[in-house]
Amino acid sequence: MTKKFHTERLSLIPLNVNDATFIFHLVNTKGWIQFIGDRNILNVGLSKIYVQNLLDNKNINYWVVHLKKEKIPIGVVTIIKKDYLPFHDIGFAFLEKYQGKGYAFEAAEKILNYAMNEVKMENIAAVTQLDNIKSIQLLEKLGLHYHGIIENNGENLNLYFFHSQPFQ
Repeated sequence: MTKKFHTERLSLIPLNVNDATFIFHLVNTKGWIQFIGDRNILNVGLSKIYVQNLLDNKNINYWVVHLKKEKIPIGVVTIIKKDYLPFHDIGFAFLEKYQGKGYAFEAAEKILNYAMNEVKMENIAAVTQLDNIKSIQLLEKLGLHYHGIIENNGENLNLYFFHSQPFQ
């Protein structure tokens, strides 16, 4: 499912093992740990293993988002089929320095359009922690709709859906 994309300001490039240093920095940011969870990636070597595990999982599609002009990585957008969700899940995480500039919307919109229009997914889900206001706002801006609260591993999460067809 993964292929390269470009927007006006960004390049979205499928994850590869060479991204391990960037992923090491991203997964250890305060926002990632608070809203996604501590992955215990303590060094770049562990990050390489983490990235390889992502690449080996056919249910995970990861794009590293780069500033097109500067060619530097600033975040990720993902499409993942999680066991506890009925549809593939769209996710995103960006370095704090690049938040609030519209990059996450620009990148996530590109991947959402690809998933719906080219891959022909009829429904996309998303989950957020109950207090992750920035992600909630972005999901709503992308056109996902609040569906309720679900529980996963003892944690309550907001559940959002984007669907091209009305639910039956």
